[in-house]
Amino acid sequence: MTTGGDAAVQNFENAIREAFTFLTDEFGFVRVSSTVRTPEHRIFFENATTRVLVAYELGGIPWVELGKLPAPGERGERYDLLFLLMERAPHEIGRITARTREIDQALPTLGYLAGLLREYGADILRGDFAIFPRLRVRAEENLTRTNEQLYGKANS
Repeated sequence: MTTGGDAAVQNFENAIREAFTFLTDEFGFVRVSSTVRTPEHRIFFENATTRVLVAYELGGIPWVELGKLPAPGERGERYDLLFLLMERAPHEIGRITARTREIDQALPTLGYLAGLLREYGADILRGDFAIFPRLRVRAEENLTRTNEQLYGKANS
């Protein structure tokens, strides 16, 4: 949902539509929902097996999450594209740096993330989640590291 007719928000919508067209054209995704209003923007795409979230929050860097659509009664599982890049293309991570308070300045990063998703995540977009156990380990390591930074090491 776009609110207020804000030009920057509309530019964000247009950038998502343009950058992530390959999801619908090549992988059968449809846009299922969105929340597009300052300060947070979230757009969800789904196909028969996979969910993709494209998001941006003011002051941050746009991000993409990949998830397996859960069967009824199952808990969903999703991971940041950065965890996938840590596994498959760590050299690309340092190039994702568009931390900004202005949506328009973050738009080029959306196109870059879309290209990375297409290149390194095509298997996931087709419903092959074989890499998810490795992404789960990356996510757990990241959570541990973050908690240690915030609260210090836990006593053994």
